[in-house]
Amino acid sequence: MAIGQANAEPVAARGGTVALIYRWMAAVFVVLVLIQAFLGGRGFFIDPDTLNVHGRVGEASVLYALIHLILAGVGAVRGGIGRTSVILSAILLVLVFVQLNLGYSSEDSNTAAAWHLPNGVLIFGLTVANAMRLWARQERGVR
Repeated sequence: MAIGQANAEPVAARGGTVALIYRWMAAVFVVLVLIQAFLGGRGFFIDPDTLNVHGRVGEASVLYALIHLILAGVGAVRGGIGRTSVILSAILLVLVFVQLNLGYSSEDSNTAAAWHLPNGVLIFGLTVANAMRLWARQERGVR
């Protein structure tokens, strides 16, 4: 058995659990962003008190995005997660942080309010793309 082959399987096995958790977190991230869109729309059009919940969930989303990035980094080191996932997770963390700040700034700034919605759409698109990429790889049996 070659040295490179002996080390390859344990690294993939160590990263397999992290990759599985990361993949499920990516799917939950999509649902979380969708819930945010619902709460924001409901708060804007129906019940303004819902915007407080929207803000609190937004704060939790920043923490979720940070954990998602840390998990991607751990998975990349262990061998179960690729560099693309780490990059997407980092971009999502930045966008979610910006989104939170745009949301709170929108009370005083129409420009921030105008950017809040398209940034949310971008976040949703990236979370869906990341989750679909990860689950499609799983279906093909690729780690």
